[in-house]
Amino acid sequence: MQVTLFALASEVEILRESLNTLKGNARVSTLVSLAWHQKQSNSAQALQYADEAQSLIANQTPGDAQTLAISARLALVRGEVDYLFARLDTADTWVNKATQAFRHLGDAAGLGDACWLLASIWSDRGNRERCEECLQQTDEHYRLSNDSQRVSAAFARRLFLLAFEDAATASSRLDVAFSAQKPVDIAVSVWLLSARAVVKTITSDYLDSITIWQSAMRAARQSGQLRQAIISSLNLSNSFLALGDLDAALESAETATALARPTGWPGMVSGCLQQTGNGLRQLKRFEEARALLREALGVAGQLKGSRNYAVILEYLGDLCLDAGDTEDALAWFVQFEGAIHGFPEPNLYMVALRGQATALSRLNRPQEADAKVQHALKLAREHSSLDQQVNALRALADLHRRHTLPPPSPMTAPNACLHYLEMALAVAQQISGYVAPADFLQEASRAYAASGNFELAYQHAQAAAESLDKARHTEATKRVMAMQVRHAIQRSSEDAENHRRLAQTEAEKALLLQQTSATLEVLGQIGR
Repeated sequence: MQVTLFALASEVEILRESLNTLKGNARVSTLVSLAWHQKQSNSAQALQYADEAQSLIANQTPGDAQTLAISARLALVRGEVDYLFARLDTADTWVNKATQAFRHLGDAAGLGDACWLLASIWSDRGNRERCEECLQQTDEHYRLSNDSQRVSAAFARRLFLLAFEDAATASSRLDVAFSAQKPVDIAVSVWLLSARAVVKTITSDYLDSITIWQSAMRAARQSGQLRQAIISSLNLSNSFLALGDLDAALESAETATALARPTGWPGMVSGCLQQTGNGLRQLKRFEEARALLREALGVAGQLKGSRNYAVILEYLGDLCLDAGDTEDALAWFVQFEGAIHGFPEPNLYMVALRGQATALSRLNRPQEADAKVQHALKLAREHSSLDQQVNALRALADLHRRHTLPPPSPMTAPNACLHYLEMALAVAQQISGYVAPADFLQEASRAYAASGNFELAYQHAQAAAESLDKARHTEATKRVMAMQVRHAIQRSSEDAENHRRLAQTEAEKALLLQQTSATLEVLGQIGR
């Protein structure tokens, strides 16, 4: 049997209401559709529908094509529920069972659906290469099925992943997708909007990303994609955080938590806990942040191969550094480095190395700290990451300012601290649009003063003061704009609720008129 990849909540409600009057094959078909479309929006209910459908076909011929198709579809339902609850090996088994059946039936859409789920499983295992392979196979199967919704969804999901790696290419492809004449399916728009929001976030256009993430979350909830709705809400929180609106960031994180908690899905619940915990860390509410991050770590324990689990370790390291728990910070960053082994993201390794270096420096172990930062700098140069080079060079300058270490050879400045700062400034000038932060310029000013070059020290001190003023103005502007966006979102939600109530009132009036008309017709017949 065939089912659409996604369905709107209103369509699912119609199916649910029709179930009361159905029997036989029609009931089985509706049960399978309900199980398929509610596997995220109501996993427990989906499994109940699946159990009933399976019991109704128990006496049918096992080799019958229709029976095999139904069993395969229900296997994918069970597989996705196991995936959501982080039972990845069990989920893999269900996918393999469904794949064998769909291959026997020559069902291209079913094979594509199996690959779609398998891509998610490999993603949570931390294997990005296998995830991309599965999405490629998903696309190929969907094209053979000639199912337009599925083809569009596969294209949109691949664009979403591309946005993290190549924002410029993803942006140009998104422009083409959104400029097409035909309207975009709501379920597909979830992935297209998410891809566009990622592009906006990477290019630091946080104001646009906020409105786009909000739209993506709304579309995800309408189309039964609860997992993506939670992710959109968490990313919305990140965008508010980037604009300095901590209140709105925590509010969005709480919205995500309200969606995730009832599901019990480890990946989503831990993601919400870590987001809220990191926000509390930035508010310097360390004990509350520590409790949430430790809870997140416990919940995500079944997903130790995932990026989500690794980021929790990073946040715990940051928290301990901020709170002055240096020994614990070092331990968390060492665990973080181990957790990201094999990840195709060198930036994460650089963060892990610099975190360890900071902790080692505070523990008066400068030689070990120097080795870690030098490794981070080597990786940054190998991957042509200018911003990470600046971070590593600044870390080296701070290390030489705090400790007595052998000077670099050759050294192009009066002291090692100034040597690395000048290198960092030179690299920073190669970054398009880079504005040196005030603390960076203040470090350079102090280093020049220490070397006796008071003229350059004064120039950098003046530049630091100007940078600080600009930063304050920019920060205030960001906060005001973030508040405006938040109020616009609230107004939009209120307008939508008013329209919904108005439509409900009109529907009730129409029903009342219909009932009155029917009554009058009956009375007329009696009168005749």
